[in-house]
Parts: sequence; structure tokens; C-alpha cells
Amino acid sequence: MHVFFAFITVLTLLVDARDAPRNVLHEKLRVPISGGPVTLVFPKWVPGQHAPANPVVDLVMLEGTADGKRVAWQRDPVDLFAFTFAAPAGAKTLELRYDSLLPPGYTTSQLGLLNWNPTLLYPRGATIGETTVRASMVLPAGWSFATALDGPKRDGDRIDFAPVTIERLFDSPVLAGSNMTSVPLGPTAVLDVASDSPAPPVIDPNVKAHFTALVDQAQKLFASHHWRAPYHFLITATDAIGYTGLEHHESSWNGVDTDTLASEAACKTFAGDLLTHEFTHSWNGKFRRPAGLVRDDYQASETTEGLWVYEGLTEYYSDVLAARAGFWTPADYRAAIAVKYAYLDAEGGRRTRSLLDTTFQARLGTSRAAFPGDRRSSEEYYDESELMWLDADTLIREHTQGKKSLDDFAAAFYGVGGDGPPRVLAYTRADVVAALNAVYPFDWENFLALRLDVPTPHPPFAGIERGGYSVVFGAKPPVPNPSTRIGGDAADYRFDVGLAIAPSGLIRDVVAGSPGDRAGLAPGMTIVGVDSRRWSPAAFARTIVRDTDTRNTVALLVDDRGSFETKTLEYTGGVRIPYLQRTSAPDFLDPILTPR
Repeated sequence: MHVFFAFITVLTLLVDARDAPRNVLHEKLRVPISGGPVTLVFPKWVPGQHAPANPVVDLVMLEGTADGKRVAWQRDPVDLFAFTFAAPAGAKTLELRYDSLLPPGYTTSQLGLLNWNPTLLYPRGATIGETTVRASMVLPAGWSFATALDGPKRDGDRIDFAPVTIERLFDSPVLAGSNMTSVPLGPTAVLDVASDSPAPPVIDPNVKAHFTALVDQAQKLFASHHWRAPYHFLITATDAIGYTGLEHHESSWNGVDTDTLASEAACKTFAGDLLTHEFTHSWNGKFRRPAGLVRDDYQASETTEGLWVYEGLTEYYSDVLAARAGFWTPADYRAAIAVKYAYLDAEGGRRTRSLLDTTFQARLGTSRAAFPGDRRSSEEYYDESELMWLDADTLIREHTQGKKSLDDFAAAFYGVGGDGPPRVLAYTRADVVAALNAVYPFDWENFLALRLDVPTPHPPFAGIERGGYSVVFGAKPPVPNPSTRIGGDAADYRFDVGLAIAPSGLIRDVVAGSPGDRAGLAPGMTIVGVDSRRWSPAAFARTIVRDTDTRNTVALLVDDRGSFETKTLEYTGGVRIPYLQRTSAPDFLDPILTPR
């Protein structure tokens, strides 16, 4: 007989993070038991990952004792996230020691974003919203910290937090570092920045003003907030980590480059696809959540078909809020939308894969194939769903002569219940359809079915067209694309010769049916020569724009896994970069982007 959660009162967890700069955490865990074998589990599904991706393989050096005597353990041969400890009859406490090995991308020698999900084992069958943890953390000497967790009490380098549920603990990472600063953003939010720079992080006053405006605009949009003030923007500002992030209810992790917050221009590249995105998730994804992603236990399988709302609507409003808060200009927004549309339209895989099927991408795992993206489609539930929501917003605005908009849906759907502490309110596709119909009666189920459920030759374009614009291509767009996630690589030629090329000449991707594909080029090859001259991005760009009125043949010398071969690239047309061009239709994008 195994002893389960019914006997648990409070788990006690101590995380020694003094080796975090070396990507190692040391844990001590105390579990009250009533004697006999007990099975503990390592969390499999972690919110925001959309897959059973918590790395149990990095839980090492596991050993246990009960009432001072060593206890043997065995891993379940089927459920590899479960461990059974042979505690003797009458034992009252199981004590564990183990290490968590952290992957690169969370820490540097001077800072770390410390998550709780790789540090805790808990009794099989425990309910994450009811099982309590008394957590403590020991930081490297001299490090400061920030977190949304309650009641931190510091004694030297040790911090003891107030007891919380497993769910709340996992939802509240700790940002720590030797060089931190906190900047209030009005009464309800704070900007917490840890930096690798030797001097305190520099935050441009205009950047601070944009963050303050973001908080204001988001609360006006969603008609409520669901955190106990303040909300924490937890930011790792270091080139060693760079672009990354994860949403939480009362905080978000945002990984930016060292000097990102020091100027408006630098912050612009991280705004729409990261800073505003993770903040929007506090409403969309954390408070309102697809029913398939709501579970009482991190071991239970999730279903991800609702990501077209969870991520797609978040992406839509994160870009809109980037403009409303002043991080982006309307021209920046239009540049980002144009590039997203063109990227999606160039993908060969979209002709055979529905948008809904891409919501399973994270659960399918990472491909090891040479061709990374074009032929398969990937996580299009972000950007293609954004275009679908733009379609819906402009449709409502047009059909109601501007009296209603998707903002009315957002206020009703996410403002339900008003302000309050974190909680989860699940929804289904039918709930979304009903909420849209409450704003503007329409055949929304068919609208969604035509865009979600079947493959389409092109991504949704009606929102751009109805918004008063068309997608065109030119060598010099009016403004550069502000996004660092999509189309930020200067050596990206997918819209002309069909190649994504690293500055080194390494071919990253080849668009199916493009001139590069017809030339026999493939990802993994490296271009070393262009028309008998050494490769450089500038030389390649000059070459493909010459003689654009005649057939242009370029000889490329490529290194294919140690073998050299000349490939003939035939192309005429010059460099093609997408952007939005104004049409004669009424402009609906401008009112969408106007601050409220």
C-alpha cells in the first residue's frame, strides 16, 4: 500500500541556489508521511510550455532518509516521472536531497531566473491547488531578488517565503542577481531588472513611460486585473541570455539584451513579441485559460487545441498594445504585420496542414530534420491566429460602423468578476463563439472553421485588406520591421531567392519551389563564394539586385558537409522586403492602434 496526499500537511522545500551561476541547484525536501512506501512525482506538465517538457532527466543525486535511516527508491518503469520510496512502517517524515541541473539560458555568473518547477517532488495524486509548500531559497552572497511570492523574510542570504500552494509556487519564479534595480510603474506594477553590466541597469525615462502606459492600456482593454499589486516585470538584461520569456499570473519573465531598456530604439525590438506579449498573458492564458490546459495535477495530460486563443489572441493584442503604449509607432505595427503575413504565405507546409494542427507542435517534440520550418509549418497558432483576430476585429468594426470592436469582446471575456487575486476561469471554443456573438451576431463558428480547421493556401488577409492596406514588396520598406522574433535577420532572402542565410553563409532554410530550392540548395550547406568572390552578406545582396530587368544567374560555391560544389541560382527581381501599402479603403488599423 502506497501512502498518498491525504496524509500530507505541508511540504518543506529548501533550494540552495549558490551554485546557480554553474547551472546547479541543490534541494532539501521534507515530506510528512504515515509510514510505509510513498510515491512522489516530478511535475511533467508545466504551464506555458504546452508539452510534457519538465526535464526529469536533470533531476540527479537523489537520495532519501526516513527518521534518520536511508531509504531506497525505485523509478516507475512506465511513468518515468514517478519515484517510490521504501519508507519503513511508522516513519513520520521522508527527507530527500537531490540536485537540479539547469539548462543554459536561465543564469549567468551574475544573475538568474530561478524557477521552482525543476526543484520539487510531490506526492502522487496531490492536488496542486490544495497542497501547500513552505519554500526557502539560499542565494549567492550579495545577490538581491524579486518575486511575486508572499511574505519573503531574509536572513543573510536565505529567504523564507510564506506557505503557498504548489500551483502558486510554480507560478512565481524568483529573479535574483548581484546588480538589480526596481522601478515602480504606478501603484499596480513594478519593473525588476537584473543585469550583467557592472553599473546599475540604465532605464530610459521614455521606456519607463511606455511600461507605465502599457499597464494602464491593458487594464482599460481587459477591464480588470487578476494580481495582487504589484505585478512584477522580471527582466534578465544580458546578452548571454537574450530573447526569451514566460508568462505568469502576477509576474512575467522577459529576457532582453543588456542595453535593451537604455533606449527606445533598442526596447522597440523586444516590445510586441515579448514584453507586451508576456504581460497580456496575465489575462489571456493565466486567468482565462482553454479548458484543455486546466488540470488539478501536473501529471495529467493537457490538450492544446485552444492555443489559437491562448497564444494567438495574446499575439494580436501584444502588438496592438505595443502601439497603444508607445513602444511602437503605427508604422512599426504595420511593418511587423506585413512581415508576419509574408512569412506565413511563403511556407510550403501550410498547403497541407491546418492552423489547428499546429497547436499540437510543442507536444510533437523538436525535429532533428535538416529542413527546419518551411515544409512543415510550426507554431503558426501565434502569428497566423493574430491575423485571424485582426480579421475578426476589422469585421466587427466595419459591420458596426466603428461602434463595436474586438475590444468589447476583450472587456467582457477577461473583465468578468472584476479585479481580484489570481484564479483560473476555463473556456471552450463554444464559449469564445458565444462571447463574439454577444458583441456582434455573426456566423463565428463558420468564420473560425474556415480559418482553423482546414489547410489554406494563404494566411488570413481580410483583416489587412479590410483595414485599408495591401501587402507589397520592395527593396526599401518605409520603416524596418521592429520585431526581433520574426524577420529580424538581415541575411534573410526568403521572399526573393527563397533562402534564410546566417551572416556566416550557413543556409538555415529553403522555401519550397523557390529559386534557391530549384538550385538544389539545402539547409546545412554553407555558401563560401559568390560569383568567384568570397561570401559576405553585402556581396550577396549586391549580386542579386544587379541586372534586375534581365535573367540573373549567380554561381554559388557551397560547402556541403566537407564537399565543395557550385550551385547555379537563377533569379531576377532584386531584393524583396514586405510592407503594407495604403489602399483606398477606410483605415481601420489607425483606430485599432489609438490609445484608449
